[in-house]
Amino acid sequence: MPIRKKLKKIFHHRNAEGVSGSSGDGPSEEQPLRLSRNTRSGYLATIVTSGVSSPVPALDDANAPQEAPDEQLPAPKESGNSIRQLWAVAYKSLRDEEDSPVTKFEDQIRRDLPDIADRMSSDQSTKEWMSKVVETQMDQVKRDTLKLRFGNFEMEAQEVVKSVLAVVNWSKDYVSKALSSNPTASIAWGGVTLLLPLFLNPIEQASSLAKGLEHIASIIVRSSMWEDLYVRRYEAATSDTLPESHAEYRRALEMLYQEVLRFQIVCYGYYSHKSVSRLALDSNKHHDWDELLGNIQYRETEFDKMSLGWRDKMYNEEWEKAEARHRQAMSQWRTIGTDVSELRKMIEETQKDRNREKMLNWLCTVDTSVQYRAAREKYSSGTCNWLTQESEDFKTWEQNPKSFLWLNGKAGAGKSILSSSVIKYLKDKYEDDPETALGYYFFSFGNVEQQKVSVMLSSLVRQLCASRPDTPHPIKRFEDYMAKGERPDMETLEAALMSAVSGFSAVFIVIDALDECPVLDGERPRLLKCLHRIIASMPDNLHIFCTSRAEPDINMEIDELLDVPAKAAIDLTKDLSSLNRDMHLYTDSVLGTETYCWWSDDLRAKAKDILIARADGMFQYLVCQFEVLQHLDSEADVLSALNDLPSGLYETYNRLLLGLNSKFKCQILGSLKWLALSRRHLRLEELAEIFIFRPESVTKIHKIERLFDPRAVLKHFPSLVTIEGEEEWNYRKHCYEINIYVRLAHFTVKEYLISELAYAVDYWGIHLELVPRELWTHEIIRMAKLALYMHTESLRKIMLRGRFGALHHDRFINFMQRPYCYTAAIGSLELTKLLLQKGSRTSRFLIQDDLDLALREAAEGGHIEIVRFLLNERPNPNKITAGALQAAAHGDHLAVIRLLLDDGADIDAHDDRFGSPLEAAAEGISLAALRMLLDRGANVQEAGCPVSCLIGYYRLHDQHDVTECTKALQLLLDKGIDINGKCTRHGSALNEAIKTWLHKGTRTFFDFVVRHNADIELDDGHDGTPLQAACGNIPNNVDNSRSKEVVLALLRLGANPNAQGGEYGNALQKACFETDYESGVVDLLLEKGAEINQKGGYFGTALHAACAKQELELVNMLLSRGADVHIHGGEYGSVLQAATSVWSHSKKTTLIVKKLLNRGADVNAPGGKFGRRYKLQPTHAVKTW
Repeated sequence: MPIRKKLKKIFHHRNAEGVSGSSGDGPSEEQPLRLSRNTRSGYLATIVTSGVSSPVPALDDANAPQEAPDEQLPAPKESGNSIRQLWAVAYKSLRDEEDSPVTKFEDQIRRDLPDIADRMSSDQSTKEWMSKVVETQMDQVKRDTLKLRFGNFEMEAQEVVKSVLAVVNWSKDYVSKALSSNPTASIAWGGVTLLLPLFLNPIEQASSLAKGLEHIASIIVRSSMWEDLYVRRYEAATSDTLPESHAEYRRALEMLYQEVLRFQIVCYGYYSHKSVSRLALDSNKHHDWDELLGNIQYRETEFDKMSLGWRDKMYNEEWEKAEARHRQAMSQWRTIGTDVSELRKMIEETQKDRNREKMLNWLCTVDTSVQYRAAREKYSSGTCNWLTQESEDFKTWEQNPKSFLWLNGKAGAGKSILSSSVIKYLKDKYEDDPETALGYYFFSFGNVEQQKVSVMLSSLVRQLCASRPDTPHPIKRFEDYMAKGERPDMETLEAALMSAVSGFSAVFIVIDALDECPVLDGERPRLLKCLHRIIASMPDNLHIFCTSRAEPDINMEIDELLDVPAKAAIDLTKDLSSLNRDMHLYTDSVLGTETYCWWSDDLRAKAKDILIARADGMFQYLVCQFEVLQHLDSEADVLSALNDLPSGLYETYNRLLLGLNSKFKCQILGSLKWLALSRRHLRLEELAEIFIFRPESVTKIHKIERLFDPRAVLKHFPSLVTIEGEEEWNYRKHCYEINIYVRLAHFTVKEYLISELAYAVDYWGIHLELVPRELWTHEIIRMAKLALYMHTESLRKIMLRGRFGALHHDRFINFMQRPYCYTAAIGSLELTKLLLQKGSRTSRFLIQDDLDLALREAAEGGHIEIVRFLLNERPNPNKITAGALQAAAHGDHLAVIRLLLDDGADIDAHDDRFGSPLEAAAEGISLAALRMLLDRGANVQEAGCPVSCLIGYYRLHDQHDVTECTKALQLLLDKGIDINGKCTRHGSALNEAIKTWLHKGTRTFFDFVVRHNADIELDDGHDGTPLQAACGNIPNNVDNSRSKEVVLALLRLGANPNAQGGEYGNALQKACFETDYESGVVDLLLEKGAEINQKGGYFGTALHAACAKQELELVNMLLSRGADVHIHGGEYGSVLQAATSVWSHSKKTTLIVKKLLNRGADVNAPGGKFGRRYKLQPTHAVKTW
């Protein structure tokens, strides 16, 4: 039977049964309760308590009880011994009992409702925090009833939902009104609302508890009338009518209140257990509900006896009406249980439909949770919070309709971990919300099946459909495909996905690693077109989150989608601060493990700073380095490794392969090829077989050659592979078992091994080095020489397409003329020897300068064995030129520096590339090299400007780096270097410190050089005076107020705002052209005495500069302060020529020219770059004025 008919049958059956009415005003058996079809909460009646009308769910029935007339009682007293405080008194008395359950109850409340925990600190606040319990629980019940609605089911189940909402609205309205007349009753109503969700889970409901809750609600309703009666007869009465038994009345009522609260507290403790725990409690009869209810009934009977003589006519009338309405409401509560149970049962039956399950299993068998779990295992606590908790782009994506967010970054930046954190965040937040659905997909480089767009769509459809109680028609049609043995096409799958999305209030889709969808066979273009179609026409309830590297094709396709609201991108390469924070947390977690317990705190701190600085935002880089560092057993070894870290992931993989056991190199390389090219993940046992497989041998593998344990193969692949277990059915054994699969650790490993750029072109020489030289055949030697022969097309391609593709022109020419320089640069010792051996065509006419150039390349790469070889090959060992020492210093290669100095390198020599070795070390921020050179006697007086280099090339990481740099600066000053020395290559130390403050926000260097007597008026020949340097351009992502901060600091130190020098002549002119007017720098300079018409520099005056910049607001301000439009000078001569020199903003230009003409500027003034006005191309635009 269709769901709609089933639901209608349930509802009409329930209507036919009716609801038991009450005597008096309640509905009779002959007049069953009927709900309005026009409104979900239209059930409005009243319960009268304390003489105040309180709305409750009403009936359409004409016989519904009518409202009693409003009658105002004396204002309730809430101090002293007022009866209004009796619920609070009862609660306190219950807490003071021996073995009281109150403490456990409050602890449970704190755990379940943490938002109110801080309100539960004192007895005086009991009613306040219980009021909050009421509010919170009623909101929760309201939300729970909404869970019964779903898409089309909302219409089919509307009658049942209407009943639930009616009771919830009754409770909410009644509670709010009841508490307004008696706030301390919140203590009792809090207990009711804690249990009210039971009615939304009727299958779990216990009969005794249900009866108890119904009876308690009745008592709480009447408690207000009992308290009102006490107020009328005692607290508000005259002395001659006071009953003598008022103390007994209070005591009996208090005892009844205690038993009510006891039942609620014990009941809540029971339901706070998991369902399995409750079954155990029930089986042991741990809670005797009937006994607790019996105690309540006993106390109620005792109170009835005591209060009999207190009752008056008003009480009797109120009681009859309230009791009728209460019974009516309770009967409505009871009908809900069966209705909701039937609805839940029907939804469960739909979801368990075998045909549907079979169809969904046929649609997609890929389990993407494998990648999700693997990513979560790599997660470190606290990381990724910047995205899910703090990012405004992410909040916009989560909350706005039809939103799309693309997170991109370089390889190894932890994008998959960020994706898994987004999934975890969404799971935690929306898992209990049936109106919200989540689907996710991980493209995988190691699984060919998971690289297909059709599989992605099928997986998403399956996940979303599994969250629905129905099966949309486009998905139902898949049963026909299944029967015919066909597969749906892309268009059909996209339509199915859109139908799966419909009906939910929100659907979140997370797709990770778009770049791992291969370009081959057109799969990635299909993916990008598919995403474009979906995103361009996405419904309001859909939110899509994707990650990838910013590959050109992906970037171009997605850029077209980002020009509309709620569609944005997060570029991890532009803002490393968040990523670095995660990297700090990750390194802290690793260095805090037992493996590194012997390391000192200083060593950990230094390792952390160096690793993060070298990682450049790549977590995979850190993983590989820790693989090496964990095996080092002394501080000296650790420091040596940290000073010789590889540059980037490819260089890291190079070293890992070069460091392999030479005995197994061929087997390891062969196994890696299998892993890289396999169409599926290899089982551990399969990899162990591949490891001992020798394709070049025809002999049979003997069983004694097999490894004792397949797991032993893993030790040969440090950081290159990872393993994961999957539970699979063993058909032979007829049981499930865990199979271990091996895959490459990261996408970059596969790229490194098979990509044309990295492997076939750039790294063939490195891998040839892995083969012992004696095994090189004549053919290999011949081909290597041909590939590397000077000025050949093959050598040019190797250079252009390899890792040296971005070579400086001079270096490229050197490599083409001297191929052994290239092999020295990549660290190929045997190839370098091959090219330089006697008789080789590349070694003809070889002189020492050629070898020195090769020596420089080897030194820059830190290849000490090649450096040693080349030093031995040189005919004149006493003279090392070409900058080898500088190259080693720049790269911080201490062992190479030591070797070169020991071999006679000139420690004070200069070259054209770096200058002195001290300058090279400073430029590379190679502080260890800097100290070594100073210790070995480098002369700072001949070293050029290492202070400016060190400050100018500083790269922002953290305060520790700043501290280390200032120590190095202090060391240079202690050696006698001039802080005010001018340099032909860089600016002055103070100017470089100013630029570092402006661009990177680091003021430390500025304070350091000022403290050491830097000249604040020195024109360094590059940026002019320090004040002019402070008025320079700053990046767009930097707060422009920083410029004003720096200028103000210099002015306070006494800098002259009118000092001449530099390209622009003075600070005001430079500020007008290079700073943002909103920064306030120009206004500040004028306030501090800058002359507005001072001549000099490139433009002539400040007004010329403002006109050339096309800054209308700035021009207006200068004119208002007396800028002279008649002054001639600078590049353009007149201000009119300066204004019309650039026509990029024609509207602005027009307005500026009008301003200048209105001030009397001479349109025919000669001079300047363009001579007269008529020679200027765009001037026809102003001829009509």
